[in-house]
Amino acid sequence: MIFESRDMAQKTILFQILTDTQYSREVFPSLKEDFFDNENKFIFKNIKKFQREYKKTPKIQELVISLKSLPDEERKRAAEAMKALKEASKDLKEVDKEVLVKETEEYIKGALFFQSLLKGADAIEEHNDDLMKESFKIAEEAMKFSIETDLGVELFEIGTIAERFKEEEGIKVGVPAFDEMYGGITRKTLNTIMSPSGVGKSAALASFACEMAKQGEDVIIVSLEMSVVQFYRRILSNLFEVPVYGIKNRNKTFLKNKLQEIQRKHPNLGKIIVMEYPAGSLSPLQLEGILDKVAVKKGIKKPVLMVDYLGLMKSDLYSPSVGTYTYVGSIAEELRAIAQKRDLIIFSPMQLNRSAIGNLEANQSTLAESMKVYMTVDSAFLILQTEEMKAQGKMKIYFTKNRFSGKTGHFEIGYDYEHFRFKEAKKLETIEKIDLLDESDEFQKNLDEYLKGKEVVSKVLEEDF
Repeated sequence: MIFESRDMAQKTILFQILTDTQYSREVFPSLKEDFFDNENKFIFKNIKKFQREYKKTPKIQELVISLKSLPDEERKRAAEAMKALKEASKDLKEVDKEVLVKETEEYIKGALFFQSLLKGADAIEEHNDDLMKESFKIAEEAMKFSIETDLGVELFEIGTIAERFKEEEGIKVGVPAFDEMYGGITRKTLNTIMSPSGVGKSAALASFACEMAKQGEDVIIVSLEMSVVQFYRRILSNLFEVPVYGIKNRNKTFLKNKLQEIQRKHPNLGKIIVMEYPAGSLSPLQLEGILDKVAVKKGIKKPVLMVDYLGLMKSDLYSPSVGTYTYVGSIAEELRAIAQKRDLIIFSPMQLNRSAIGNLEANQSTLAESMKVYMTVDSAFLILQTEEMKAQGKMKIYFTKNRFSGKTGHFEIGYDYEHFRFKEAKKLETIEKIDLLDESDEFQKNLDEYLKGKEVVSKVLEEDF
């Protein structure tokens, strides 16, 4: 932290507003009087008054001149406040602009949380549900808050646009059939795999993780269901060409030699980290904290993140009492926000209900979780399988949502369960349209919840804006 105290944070922000036009443009719209104390609040109020009158943020000298027109008592207070700001500015060190904006963002988040706590305390003392709702709303604002510094790209900045096109080429998962459908997965996206329990969600993640690591991508797998040992059995059997049932019987020397062999074969082999947490114990906010630690201690800043699986996380914004649609849907939105903020590709599977077991006609309407998740993700495919297909090592893949290439369709693919990897697919069949609606009671219920959620959001927007 570059801010040594709350007072120094406030004085730094005020000084930068008065001396740095770019910083002021980025930060000033997000600031409120309640974020400042005593003489700092007094200065901010007068900066805001100047801004309203002259449609610009004042320089120090302009603010000083405007303060001279105040009544005697206020002018005396203004002089003392400016003197304190001038004294504090002597100790301000040169700080990288990006770091300063980031620290200011964290300060504003903290100020909002503090307001939320005060409002919550009043709510408890007065037994006031409306105040408690206000407290939750401020806390939600704090968690979602960010200072937006990207003001877009103009058409005439054609060089920048060309660079963006290169970025949009995306990352391959290393399995030809999937790469043909995806066309390359771009960062800042949340992607899901849907299947009934035990059909292949974790198996798909294991295959993708190994193939992407071979291409030089660092992969972090966060498991909320399977142990680290179980996941690594799958990963090592894939990488080392050893049947999964034989991995646990191999000694350290054998495994070390195999690792060196795979590193020689793939000199840019990315890191793979697997960690496990109990179901319902990990929220997106906690996940961000873990990613921060991994970035510092492991040097991994932009991994491909795999969370197995989304429905087993907990929300930072809601309690389960709000219902599955809102609760699980919020987790998806929070995860996607992490992907966008940290420039990540995130995979997180979802579970289909029991009616999808052995049913090759199942679709996303059989989601056991919130349909709001499906609306949020950037891509989704289903893994369906009969018992006969499983015995033959086959899976049916249905792409139902794809913001990358736009392709939707289905294909049959082999899966080597001994080494946990996809095998060559049969010819892909692209279909014009996936039927999103059916007549099932389950889907109609999900659809009603979705439409009801849209009405609530529209009402909130109308009230607030």
